[in-house]
Amino acid sequence: MAEKLLKSTCPACGAPVSRKGNQHEYVCPYCGTEFYSETIPNPPTGSQSSHFQADADMAAKASSEIGTSNRNKKTSIWSYIILVVFFLIFFTAPRWLTFIPMFPDPSLPGMHNEPDMFLDFPSTELAAESFTSKEFEISSDANFRIENDLMFFDFTFQNWGDQTFVLHYQANIFEVYDDLGNDYPLYLGSCNTDSLNEDRQIELKPNEIVTFTSSSSWCSSVKSIPAFSGVIPPEAKRMYFHIKEFGEFKDITFSFDL
Repeated sequence: MAEKLLKSTCPACGAPVSRKGNQHEYVCPYCGTEFYSETIPNPPTGSQSSHFQADADMAAKASSEIGTSNRNKKTSIWSYIILVVFFLIFFTAPRWLTFIPMFPDPSLPGMHNEPDMFLDFPSTELAAESFTSKEFEISSDANFRIENDLMFFDFTFQNWGDQTFVLHYQANIFEVYDDLGNDYPLYLGSCNTDSLNEDRQIELKPNEIVTFTSSSSWCSSVKSIPAFSGVIPPEAKRMYFHIKEFGEFKDITFSFDL
């Protein structure tokens, strides 16, 4: 172990020392202790420099590893956040945002569905127009008659099917009103009130068409329906003849321009 020489004698055993090779290096010939003089320069720069360079390399490597580790940690955190956001959007978004069908889905909004012929009928048709289904058709005459403050309506019912059909109806299923909100009651004529609720039936053969006509004595024939009483005000612009239920047809209305 080398120590600095503070005196000309060996501090270990007190014996005089002798120079060893380098002018600043001394050795005790008795105990073998090596010394340096007080003016000895720092240890060789090459060795110290190499130590310093090694330390610097190790510090740089450690810094690089720490930086890489921090970047990896940040990348992992952002990946986790993105994954969480994706799952939140996927499981909470509406179905139409997360599902794109390969073929048109008729249940999605905006898709055109072909209407079912037998479920919904138009609520109103102009006079002389008709409501139709697969096997039946009902059509109103183009005009209605007015006599003695009574209104008379005519319409036809046709069986387009290939089988005989028995039609059931009641006389109280008909209503008349105008565009001002006025209702016009059924006219009993020679019939009584009970006749309005009686079940009426008529048999229609394949392709047969039957005409139903308003009459003051409507209870005498299943092909006759009541007339309607009342005075139409001059301000009215349109009249409506409404049928609640007739065969397959429900809540249909024929309109008449005045």
